[in-house]
Amino acid sequence: MSENNKEFFQRVGRIPFHGIGLSVDVYTPDIFELTDQLIHHGLSYGYLEVFKADQSALDKVRFCRPSALLEYHADGLWVTQPDWTDVYPYEDELRTATAHLRSMGCFWINQECATKQIGGHSFGTYLPPLLLESSACMTASNVELAQRYLDEHFGDNTLHSPLFLLETPPLTYFILGNLGYADFFRMIADRCACGFVLDIGHIWTVYRYTGVWENQTLEQFLEEFLNEFPMERVVQIHIAGLDCHPAVPHEVRGHACLPNWIDAHHAPIPSMLFEMLEQVLSHPELSNVKGLAMEVDTKGIDLIVREYAWLRGRFATWEQQEREKQQPVFESRPQIEPFAHRTHPSACGTDRHLSYQYEDYVRLVTCLEKDDVVILNTNNIHDVNELDSYRRYYLPHEISEWGGQLKDMFPRSFRTLEGLGLEIEGFKDYWYLHPQRVCEPYDFFLLKIQYFVEYIQAMYPQGADQVSLEAMELRNGYALSCQLNESSMFYDRGR
Repeated sequence: MSENNKEFFQRVGRIPFHGIGLSVDVYTPDIFELTDQLIHHGLSYGYLEVFKADQSALDKVRFCRPSALLEYHADGLWVTQPDWTDVYPYEDELRTATAHLRSMGCFWINQECATKQIGGHSFGTYLPPLLLESSACMTASNVELAQRYLDEHFGDNTLHSPLFLLETPPLTYFILGNLGYADFFRMIADRCACGFVLDIGHIWTVYRYTGVWENQTLEQFLEEFLNEFPMERVVQIHIAGLDCHPAVPHEVRGHACLPNWIDAHHAPIPSMLFEMLEQVLSHPELSNVKGLAMEVDTKGIDLIVREYAWLRGRFATWEQQEREKQQPVFESRPQIEPFAHRTHPSACGTDRHLSYQYEDYVRLVTCLEKDDVVILNTNNIHDVNELDSYRRYYLPHEISEWGGQLKDMFPRSFRTLEGLGLEIEGFKDYWYLHPQRVCEPYDFFLLKIQYFVEYIQAMYPQGADQVSLEAMELRNGYALSCQLNESSMFYDRGR
């Protein structure tokens, strides 16, 4: 057995079986209203995986739910990026994550194996990593760094150091690189002792946007995928909704074409994802799973209650069998010594070429260059029209709508400029033509405010004073909203 596998098995052996639970946001829907409704309907939850939020909000969750198993879904730990420790405030993000983990008493920390920031460019939703061997190696090295940080900062605590998990990311119409998706995660597993979160809907997008659906049934694809993926490292499983994006035009194709669904937590869960889940849970190498969570952030509570009741009913037997099988193992697991961390300087190091490739990646997906960047292998893009959908429709919508519509956020600024006969246009192009040094932990809402203020100051100086005033009001209101667990029409903290 490799040292990495040995270390993983020891770490995961500390974690009790959690059962069926929910992956939630504190704010949308309100976590207390949601859990009260579940109790009202007689629906228990094994645990809650809580998305990153303000410290005071997470403290309140622990205070109000003192006996609940709570786990942590991080954001801002861009371990897929070769310059993560050079140009991002990674220590601030790790410090924040450590405080959150301590306050909630978590057994694991889950970070999407994806990023929302590349080379000074910021996005509202995740972009998957480049599927390259050098990228897998660099990701493993960064995960090792993050795990070492947690180990050091939990050394004086009665809690065990939480296990770092990487979640399989969704494809939003495309993927880049020359490795298979499952192979990429196998390479990470070979190089560090992390666990994985297998997201069922995300795997469906791999089936859809790599074109495998044209030659294989979903069941055939999933069987091959699971045999290639490091299933022994899967600690948690996610299931969530899929939906078509409202900004992307529906293309009329042959009747055999699958819908252009993408990850959509607000949407209903398609029935075929439950069938995929059954296939996953029956895989013989799935030996260390600790939790199955339905992701419900941004979803209506009535729909959550109906779908969660269905999930619990359908997989109750699996949960009971797994609990009986795992509990004795956990109780008999001895205490173990801290782990010696390994690095792979000869294999990883500082890969400047990989940094160049990520710079090309962002130029390609934002259309900063009209021609495809030659350094990237784009041959594995199944349909160039799908990449074009991301660039032409999805990305502009993300900039203008994600986190709030600009006219709702800055109503007085818009009225002032319209009164002068000026039309605000070109904000998306300005955003991606002006990369910035990242000095603060990632928060897309605050980034959007910052960029819009700079854009107005540069392009429409007549509105500079007004937009600065509105920006200050937005920041103050946002900070208060995060702390008091209130929502508003544009404070969108969804994933």
